[in-house]
Amino acid sequence: MGLVGVGVAYAGDLTFSNDVNIVVNGMTFTIHSGSTGSSLAVGGTGDTTFTVVVPASESWVISNASGYSLANNANITQSCTGTGSAVTVSGSATVIFTPVATACTPVGGGAGLSSGGGGGGGGGGATPATPATPATPATPSAIPGCSGKVGFSTVNGQSCATNTTPATPATPATPATPATPATPATTLTVTAVPNTYNLGTVTLKNGSKGNDVKELQRVLNKILNLGLKVDGQLGPKTITVIKTWQKNHGLKADGLVGAKTKAAMKAEAEK
Repeated sequence: MGLVGVGVAYAGDLTFSNDVNIVVNGMTFTIHSGSTGSSLAVGGTGDTTFTVVVPASESWVISNASGYSLANNANITQSCTGTGSAVTVSGSATVIFTPVATACTPVGGGAGLSSGGGGGGGGGGATPATPATPATPATPSAIPGCSGKVGFSTVNGQSCATNTTPATPATPATPATPATPATPATTLTVTAVPNTYNLGTVTLKNGSKGNDVKELQRVLNKILNLGLKVDGQLGPKTITVIKTWQKNHGLKADGLVGAKTKAAMKAEAEK
């Protein structure tokens, strides 16, 4: 995993094969097995937020066993049950979470979480035992020497007319299947560092492409909360937003992101 954009981040192919815990502002959250993202970052004032970027056709499930509120900038509804709180992010999405150590508000059913270890919780339930077949109650004892209800006993000559069949023994119960132990969750401790951005030295304009444009898109998402797709392509709609930002900051509103505009944007984003 490498460092990207906002704060300290893990980037690349973030596909979790088992549950992973992260610690943010003293609170522990679990990223569930099967979650896939392109980056995980911790940053913001007092390091009280974390950001996940989820690609198209993928999803990311995060929960808190204490039921802490998982407030986020995308207004994604959190599931809140007696076993904690959870949020599912479906791509393509960039979501900034601001968790709060207060109980969330219940909104309905379960969180739709993927299976896997739950931080060392109990394993799956045992298969119930098959109930025993009740025995057929025996009426008076069978007459010795009788094989049915016809004729007389070969032992004592008694009539077999009142002979009865002994009760059928009960079928033993099937033993329960032992529970499968849960897979312990690994803990990933994320330590935040100051936010820094590198916008390069080349003036960026409509039609510009590359890593410098990606960094500019991250800066604009940070200072304007635009939710831009970080694809490294600078188009006319984003240029219009840049012109407005330049005008509001006393800069020449020409849509060209040169040295002065980069310096002003970096200063605001790295506060």
